[in-house]
Amino acid sequence: MRNSKNKPENIQKGEIVIYRADDGKTSLDVRLEEQTVWLNLNQVSKLFQRDKSVISRHLSNIFKSKELHRNSVVAFFATTASDGKIYRVEHFNLDAIISVGYRVNSKRGTQFRIWATNTLRDHLVKGYTIYQKRLQENQARMKELEEAVELVRSAQDNRQLSASEASGLLNVITEYARSWLLLQRYDEDELPVKELNKQVVYELSEEEAWKAIDGLRDDLKRKKEAGDLFGRENAQGKLKGILGSINQTFGGKDLYPSIEEKAANLLPAGFTLEKTHRVLQTVMGWENCHLYEFRIGRETFGPSDDGFGEEKKSDKKVTIGEALKEGERFVYTYDFGDNWEHELVFEKLVQPEEGKLYPVCVDGSRACPPEDCGGIPGYEMILQALRGPKTQEERELVQWVGRYNPEFFDLESVNRALKRMR
Repeated sequence: MRNSKNKPENIQKGEIVIYRADDGKTSLDVRLEEQTVWLNLNQVSKLFQRDKSVISRHLSNIFKSKELHRNSVVAFFATTASDGKIYRVEHFNLDAIISVGYRVNSKRGTQFRIWATNTLRDHLVKGYTIYQKRLQENQARMKELEEAVELVRSAQDNRQLSASEASGLLNVITEYARSWLLLQRYDEDELPVKELNKQVVYELSEEEAWKAIDGLRDDLKRKKEAGDLFGRENAQGKLKGILGSINQTFGGKDLYPSIEEKAANLLPAGFTLEKTHRVLQTVMGWENCHLYEFRIGRETFGPSDDGFGEEKKSDKKVTIGEALKEGERFVYTYDFGDNWEHELVFEKLVQPEEGKLYPVCVDGSRACPPEDCGGIPGYEMILQALRGPKTQEERELVQWVGRYNPEFFDLESVNRALKRMR
């Protein structure tokens, strides 16, 4: 939970409170977080007794009209699904819930607002007490740290440690702390990007690369730190493909103009899973406004975890070649509310063609469903309405999707978008 420095943590992290509507028929597990209440799309649908696709359309219109800003009223929290797995699910705060309520069921919206206001007030008082207790605990930990530092100083003063020993000890602690912080920032994808070095004066050939690898292997073998398998290709021509990918040009310009960018892309099978996500978004026609994940075997990859629920492996550090075998199937899930699952196959690793820009889409058909349409049931309702609206709700659907054509696919437009992505 985000907190301003030196301000009370007014609501306990991830606390759940049960809401029951006046009619006694609706019961919801409401999340209290960041001094407001949160419901996911299914819960908002249940609260107002309207189909999920209807709620999605209203939310989409609220954001498009800028009545509310998505980043201010949307958050992602861990939710345990019926299959027992934990997913990061999109939730909407009280402002968004009430805005939907005005459009679909103002009476139930008013009832929920009154309940939420009273509940939040009670927890603000409770949270202040908790904050005071945590503040005292942190002060006690700070005192322990001060005592530890004083112990080192006392040992030096009493000549239990020489000046050089104390200096050496402090240097080790300092370097360890620096390394630990760098590793932590790397794991959290928060390392600062400084000015890039674009003075690339030399291009490494495949022959020179193999000489360097062989030399390193021999050196490590002498130290008994590596065996004969170190530095061997698991597929013939792989090193040549890697070097070719980082030295690609387009329009006479280097695709990776800096040394740092070349180093970052010097990876097997070129693309990381995070880049694969961006390619899929472009090819499918999604708008990249929801969370996603890759499921490969028993492992899950995605954006760095924010501290809630199941931790995923970072998709920025794993390439397709590392995570997959040729012919292996895997699942890419986009938008945990609508839950669009894409079944993919890593067919084959091939060498890049000289002068050809990657990635490239070779073929495709039909358009992806509209964003926030309510998943498969909502999309089926849209297709039914487009065949000829018969009800007021279907006429509203046709108006909402605008010029959407489910049969449309333009290969040239997709590949132009892929070029802009790079």
